[in-house]
Amino acid sequence: MQTRLAVETDLPAIMKIEKESFGKHVGAEGMALEDIMRQRIQICNSVSPGWFWVAETDESLCGYIVLQPTELSISQCVSWDVATDHGTLRSTFSVGGETVFGVSMGVATRAPSGAFYSLLQRTILQTLRTGKTRLMLCSRLPNLKREAERGVPPEIYWKLTDPDGLPCDRLLRKFYSAFGVGPIAFLRDGWPVDVDSGGHAALVVVEDLFLSLEHLAQRLYASGKKDAERSLKESTHEP
Repeated sequence: MQTRLAVETDLPAIMKIEKESFGKHVGAEGMALEDIMRQRIQICNSVSPGWFWVAETDESLCGYIVLQPTELSISQCVSWDVATDHGTLRSTFSVGGETVFGVSMGVATRAPSGAFYSLLQRTILQTLRTGKTRLMLCSRLPNLKREAERGVPPEIYWKLTDPDGLPCDRLLRKFYSAFGVGPIAFLRDGWPVDVDSGGHAALVVVEDLFLSLEHLAQRLYASGKKDAERSLKESTHEP
């Protein structure tokens, strides 16, 4: 598996991944349109070193990540819409900004288990290589709606942890495994189109970039081992 800069000819594969990743959560009205995705490629990759990346294996795209350098501060990041100018990046993309913001990320249903972590590793490397000081992202809360229906208030849910201190929300837990940090703030109405999250989000901020690389190295090793074992198992069952 490798990561590289996205080009416009990748759009059909990117849009397929976008639908797989977000279609059932936000519906057609919440997904990025192809024109918006094309605009993101043009904005992000018209400047060096480029900020829209894809992951591919066997010449097939299996994931993408859209990043933007920005001048947005932690306190100003009150929602995904505010952080991204409603997904267009027109007023929020700033080459000189000290922060990298994770705009969007999608991984194909049948992608290798390491695709998620490979894209996040690329994110941290780009952040370090360009001298930025932090990574921020608005995380979905995919278990929030279910837990709210059980009586858990959203303001409480986002910071719940298990006995090992890991976030209870499955996506927050995955980001914790990648970066070694939990969410720092609840963003009420931070992602209105996300049904599973009740329209809310959580803010994740990574400032110890080298520590996050250590976490990602462990995750990539474990994912590579898992993929190798799965491949071996499948090959032994071939006729």
